[in-house]
Order: sequence, then structure tokens, then C-alpha cells
Amino acid sequence: MTDESKTPFETELPEFSKDKSPEILEKSDIIKVPHRFNIMLLLYTHTKIGFTILRKLLHLTAGNLEHHLSVLKDSGWIKERTIFSFRPLLVIEITETGRISFQTQAMKLKQLLDHIE
Repeated sequence: MTDESKTPFETELPEFSKDKSPEILEKSDIIKVPHRFNIMLLLYTHTKIGFTILRKLLHLTAGNLEHHLSVLKDSGWIKERTIFSFRPLLVIEITETGRISFQTQAMKLKQLLDHIE
């Protein structure tokens, strides 16, 4: 089969992606899911956000958001804290591990995107 008869999906990858591609496509199961990436992006920029505000910003149901938060919490990227005022408020905070890990993954993604022409 010649290169002209191959579909775009059958052609070989460019050289940069074979040797220099960041590991983000292979190892980052945590932020491969767009909702988790968005949660981490919001927490990276704001440090802590209330559960209800986060749910409204991401347009998620409470159950769906709880699932994504539990994955992030199990990985050590976030922590939850309850603040008691006139009613209990669940606050989600980024951990130092989460900050460093997200920053590392964001830099790898940036490197990958820099190769796009």
C-alpha cells in the first residue's frame, strides 16, 4: 500500500511524536477526563472552591461531581473540608501534590501543543 492510498489514520506519525512526545497521552489517567481537567484548572487558579459553586460552574450533577472529586481525592490531588456557618459548606482545595502534578501535566500538554502547526 503506498502513502497515497493510505487514509490519514493509516499514515505514520510525524517524527516529533515518536521520540519527543510528552508522556501525557500515555500516563495521565487522572486528567484525561475533561471534567477532572477543568476541576484541577479551576482549583489551580483559585486554590479552593465551594462544592455548589464548582457544580454550577461545570454544569454537573452533584453525583457526577462527587465521582470526579473522589478520583482526584484518592490520587491525593485535592482535599475536602467542611466549614460550618449557618449551614455546612463543603470546600474543595488543591493539595501541594495536586498543584505540582497538574503543573507538570500542563507543561507536558503545552509542549505537545507547541508542535502543532
